[in-house]
Amino acid sequence: MKTVVKALLLSMLTLTISNNTYAQSSRTKTNSSTRKVSSKFYVTLKLYAEYAVHSSIPLYSNLGVNQKMICRLSTQNVYLAEEYITSDPFTRLNWCKLFSLDGKFLGYISSKSILRCKPPVAPELEMVEVKGGTFTMGNNSDPEASPEHQVSVSDFKISKYEITPIQWYKLFGEKGITHYSWDDVQNFIKILNKLTKRKYRLPTEAEWEYAAKGGQLSKGYKYSGSDSVSVVAWYAKNSDFIGDGKMVAPGSKEPNELGIYDMSGNLWEYCQDYYAYYPETPQINPVCNDNKSGYRVIRGGGVDAKPEQCTTTYRGKTVQDWVNTACGFRLVLDCPKRTGNK
Repeated sequence: MKTVVKALLLSMLTLTISNNTYAQSSRTKTNSSTRKVSSKFYVTLKLYAEYAVHSSIPLYSNLGVNQKMICRLSTQNVYLAEEYITSDPFTRLNWCKLFSLDGKFLGYISSKSILRCKPPVAPELEMVEVKGGTFTMGNNSDPEASPEHQVSVSDFKISKYEITPIQWYKLFGEKGITHYSWDDVQNFIKILNKLTKRKYRLPTEAEWEYAAKGGQLSKGYKYSGSDSVSVVAWYAKNSDFIGDGKMVAPGSKEPNELGIYDMSGNLWEYCQDYYAYYPETPQINPVCNDNKSGYRVIRGGGVDAKPEQCTTTYRGKTVQDWVNTACGFRLVLDCPKRTGNK
């Protein structure tokens, strides 16, 4: 009898050990399909086949059957990401948690939409100091640039050259990106300011025209630095423009009176302002924040432009989320004690 009981107890113990081993093995197997990592890594966003028709990537608030899209993110930005799960049973895709550069959780994104990149590096910008003053803005012979009116601007600094693809690459890690929208530029500025602890921004339209005309050193030229467009500008006639506006080497034409290059031609330049007709009254540091037109101002002409579009007064416009293939930008820094119109 004792032998039978002993054998029964031994059998039960073996079964218990076996079940525990199986349970532990099952947990290990389950955990292998849901893996989290503690360290975050830098990523840029990229399109893949499913979203190729869009210029942005969907971000989700949650996963699974009740998956809900929060918004779509521009592909022109840098984020932090953390690997979340390796095989989601609902979508059978790998997922990541996405964070802003300051660590704020944004949502979930497919790992197919991310591309690891190096930490963003702030490009060096050569700035030119522009002493403030009062000038006549506009051109009464151009309906879009009239009426001429008096404008005063405070001191500011403006980049000597248009931002180059190399500088964009240093910040975003996206080699070969040469075209960006006004919105994309705002992402660039946001990250640049975070890295440098400065407050870079786009120039206002008034600041742009004042600097293009040469500021206090202005000689009244038609174009920025000359009355001859070919001396200071790359435009349609001398740039072999074939429909894809690419930047010609910056600084390869003559500068204007302030030593600033390519304010006529090369790339159209984004300004901060919304497009609107000019007021008749004198203005101090004006900027148009009224979006009734739905357009942002672009200035200076580009490699696709006619000579008259490269003058210091000609005004262009573009939709801010449209990637304009002939547009670029330069940046501005405020100087202390700035006042003006809101």
